[in-house]
Amino acid sequence: MPSSPNKSATTSKDFDTTLMICILRNLSFIPPPSSGWDTLPPEFENTLGANLTIIKVYRNKLCHASQPRINDKTFRKMKSSLIHAFSEISCGLTDSIVREIESFDFEGCDKENLLCKIQKEIRDIRDDMQFHYN
Repeated sequence: MPSSPNKSATTSKDFDTTLMICILRNLSFIPPPSSGWDTLPPEFENTLGANLTIIKVYRNKLCHASQPRINDKTFRKMKSSLIHAFSEISCGLTDSIVREIESFDFEGCDKENLLCKIQKEIRDIRDDMQFHYN
């Protein structure tokens, strides 16, 4: 089903994170982590399935939280786990982007411009990752 009237076909760019991971795991070519697809894997597990599960679990935890806040310790843990998962999945492609984000001055910026730039960067990363996996 096309995602807009001007498109002839839907591509993976049209899917959200949870749907993409659901498709990948149901194709059965990625082994599940030892904890299964719906529970955070042990910290020492560094497989593609484990890293995809980290992204999915934290995405769902943040998107479906009953309160829009998390404490600093939880934030640091999630951030560290997500940075590692993205780095492993992208073979280091995301490392420089993470460093740029971490050093950015969010207080002294044009927030509208920043949002546009972040959205473009996300699309570029998705395109690069799509290219590497095809």
